[in-house]
Amino acid sequence: MGMGGGIGERVVQESAARQLTWMMTQVVEQGTGMRARIPGWQIAGKSGTTQASRDAWFIGFTGEYVTGVWMGYDNNTPLSGVTGGGLPAEIWHETMVRVLDGMTPVPLPMDEPVETGPVLFGPQPGGASGGNFLIDLLNSILGGGN
Repeated sequence: MGMGGGIGERVVQESAARQLTWMMTQVVEQGTGMRARIPGWQIAGKSGTTQASRDAWFIGFTGEYVTGVWMGYDNNTPLSGVTGGGLPAEIWHETMVRVLDGMTPVPLPMDEPVETGPVLFGPQPGGASGGNFLIDLLNSILGGGN
């Protein structure tokens, strides 16, 4: 058996992965991760803050790098005024500006999701998603659906 770099099995459909990547770029372009933006670069990411602010993080990626910044105390003391979209995203930005300096931006493999109908939550009549974009996307990611 060869020494591979992974299990070698696709677990998410490519179209779903491309749509999720686009959604994660929106976190950086107009959401909680805006402090991570770097002009000229496509960046996808996710910020997070646990309940009681014990942990805060920003994890982002470009076409070539994945980098995460986590903040928290070893003794589980709450952070004061820190959220993932704040200081962790700023640290991510400052780190990645230096990493990417002099490099040519690499585009992210992404597609803007196409909404197939109204976004409805909960079970739909007849057991089908009834054009529910969120359910359709989850089904495509998990391989379920029709």
